Amino acid sequence: MIEPELLYELIGYLGSALIAAAFLGACLGLTERRPRWFLMVNLVGATALCFPAYQSGTAAALAINGFWILVAFSGLVVAWRRGISPSPLNIALYAYSAAAIALLLADWIIHRNLSMAALGGIIAMLLFMTGYWGLARNLNSARALDTYLWTALAGNLLYIPLLIRDGNLPILALQVACTAIAIGRLSHIHASRYRQRQSAHNGA
Repeated sequence: MIEPELLYELIGYLGSALIAAAFLGACLGLTERRPRWFLMVNLVGATALCFPAYQSGTAAALAINGFWILVAFSGLVVAWRRGISPSPLNIALYAYSAAAIALLLADWIIHRNLSMAALGGIIAMLLFMTGYWGLARNLNSARALDTYLWTALAGNLLYIPLLIRDGNLPILALQVACTAIAIGRLSHIHASRYRQRQSAHNGA
């Protein structure tokens, strides 16, 4: 018989894998054709991450998980009501406020204080989700793609130390995976640009 703690952690890893797959699709520009599927994968993954977040009961885990669910669910509601793909930017603007409040309240309930870690978590989440939803909009501009990837990467690098301190392995695994994906995509972009410059130089 599997212990509940281990089961919750395994479900959390499944959620991490789903959201990481969605992030990879966003990096590769695959979200425009299937926006609802993209949001559904995020919602299922975030729901699965509820289990380890609830188990650990830390501010960072609860806040990031609530943020995933809010953004994915609100996006699906907009998509089905209007019959069109939602605007990630509009969704994110509403979700930012809710995420900031949720993080501060969660930290206050658990630790009875508004710590610097909570404020750092807000900044990190804003950076990461700005980059994430920029990728989800499937912008064609190479410069915009670069900017959003760097923004997501910066948010992750700020947030990972907080997750290490909390010891929430499934959510930590998700953010590490997204960091690796962002670095890989940025490396590919810059390598392609370098080859193009070399080809142009040799042609001249």
